[in-house]
Amino acid sequence: MTLETGGSTMPKKAPAMPWSKPFVVYMFLVVCLVSPLFGGAAAYLSLKLFMLAQGQQVWFFCFVAAFASLLVGPFFWWLIVIRPRHLTAGSGAWVGVAGSLSAHPLTWLLAFGISYLTGSRGVLFLEPGLSGLPTVFLSAVFYSYFSLIYVGWLTTPIGALAGAGAGWVLARLAERDKRRR
Repeated sequence: MTLETGGSTMPKKAPAMPWSKPFVVYMFLVVCLVSPLFGGAAAYLSLKLFMLAQGQQVWFFCFVAAFASLLVGPFFWWLIVIRPRHLTAGSGAWVGVAGSLSAHPLTWLLAFGISYLTGSRGVLFLEPGLSGLPTVFLSAVFYSYFSLIYVGWLTTPIGALAGAGAGWVLARLAERDKRRR
């Protein structure tokens, strides 16, 4: 049907400003806390569960994973929740899935990059012989592919649960914020 016949419905536009500015800042603060907390916890759980590392290597890799999650979590929250103005537990879960999947390559890139810059031999039990920045990038691509297969099935649902939980809690708080205004 066309617009002339009146049978077509136009998509509804989101309200101009569904949340107050302090609430948007509050959402970002929550996401900036939840993302690295669950990203580091997922890395720790997968490393310990599959006995992939010991000692200092575990904490280094968990820190790098938490930092990568801190970088990707707020970006996807803005892209999936704030920009389209759609705050639900489901949209939070999609943020967690997207953040988890994109944190794998970024984690490996940061880990190999730090390893290369500090002159250490490798990351975890891997010693790919980092001879330059192209090797760092290639190693990150190669190992992130396998880490997504090997432990991504564990880290992605953890990210989805964290995002859904944050989305659910923040949606309830947004309703209270809306009633106050």
